Amino acid sequence: MKPIASRNIEFVSHSNLGGRGDRVQIMVHRGFAYVGHGFSNGITTVDVRDPSHPKVVDFIACPPGARAFHLHILQFEGA
Repeated sequence: MKPIASRNIEFVSHSNLGGRGDRVQIMVHRGFAYVGHGFSNGITTVDVRDPSHPKVVDFIACPPGARAFHLHILQFEGA
């Protein structure tokens, strides 16, 4: 894959997201990228702790009537 040149952006790696190329939003938290999909209708979790070797670790399908167009990461402290 040949990266397109952009100012201040370095191409590090690529993932086909388990064959789901219809991403609409990406959130990164604590070494994991959470990728929302519009047409696949779910969220892919990618381990990006080693950015040069991203690994798809899970796909969570949205329940009926829900979509993964907009993601939020919530962090809970304590028990």
